[in-house]
Amino acid sequence: MSLTTQLAIATATVAATVMIHLTGLAGLLAILRRHRHASQLLIAFFVNGMAILLAAFGLFALPCRGNLALGGSLPAIGRLS
Repeated sequence: MSLTTQLAIATATVAATVMIHLTGLAGLLAILRRHRHASQLLIAFFVNGMAILLAAFGLFALPCRGNLALGGSLPAIGRLS
């Protein structure tokens, strides 16, 4: 494969990654913005925090889903293999 072809593939991969991340951030901002006008600030703070935690745990669960479906286990965090 030529260097130009490799550069084109790498550029397309980076562009796709950036677009996926921007779409995810836009979705998270839409979730957080929906609760901006809540009547009680404490409830809005709690709901926004839960939305962020749900998004973070969802991102962690995505790679685990494939491992568990194949009979594997959860990834070892903090352990050198």
